[in-house]
Amino acid sequence: PPPYHPDLAPIRRELNAIGNNVNQLARAANSGVRIPHEDALIIERSFSQLENLLMEVLKGGHFEE
Repeated sequence: PPPYHPDLAPIRRELNAIGNNVNQLARAANSGVRIPHEDALIIERSFSQLENLLMEVLKGGHFEE
């Protein structure tokens, strides 16, 4: 496992939540359900926010829950 970093715990939780949501949307899309454009935009923004948080931590900043 990767080394423990206290600032990464909330980011890992957020990443797990996003992953769960993406899996639900993928299952729905694969079953023929149309995914609203607004939902796709929410996913895109979530990944962008996560990327920004990870970059902040990697640069030595801190993540505030």
